[in-house]
Amino acid sequence: MLTLYGCEISGNSYKTKLTCELLDIDYNWIEINLFASEHKQPEFLEINPLGQLPTLVISTDNEHCEPSILLESNAIMCYLARDSYLIPTDPIDYAKMLQWLFFEQAEIKTNIGAVRFIKRFQNVPSSRLTEYEQKFARSQYILSYLDQHLADNRFLIGDTVCLADISVYVYTQLAEEGGLELANYPNLQAWFKRVEELEGFIKM
Repeated sequence: MLTLYGCEISGNSYKTKLTCELLDIDYNWIEINLFASEHKQPEFLEINPLGQLPTLVISTDNEHCEPSILLESNAIMCYLARDSYLIPTDPIDYAKMLQWLFFEQAEIKTNIGAVRFIKRFQNVPSSRLTEYEQKFARSQYILSYLDQHLADNRFLIGDTVCLADISVYVYTQLAEEGGLELANYPNLQAWFKRVEELEGFIKM
């Protein structure tokens, strides 16, 4: 039994939920309200002492076995997608998938995800204006980089979708919530549509 703790407005939570839906995985979703600080309450901290979302709890029918707990969205996605069409079998493609997963956390979430949060949920307070402007500029560079890469590739590592596409898609397609203009990136928009046409796809 899989229990997924997440928040509907969280891109990281959506990534794991979307993976379950694309692979038709049975799971129990428990909504955690970030704005009510439910992730910092004792009940949740007993499950995940770091207070992070998403969190996946893997239970078995054996009452003598403690549930396994997985943290970090991309790690959870890798577990969920094991042995599926979303994990490349070729060693080079597999390494490229991991490369994109690392890039997503280091660059996309840190920049595009951050400007979305600062603008949508904080209305760009003066104390974060300089940070917002710096991350906004970096986000534009990242979007251009992705758009150029997708000019010659249907998906991130070629003609076949993989887990990296799902991970990178999430915060990238939310870029306009951070004030970024996606109309300037036609290859990126075409890729969005290809991801959204996958069987089982659900909107955030």
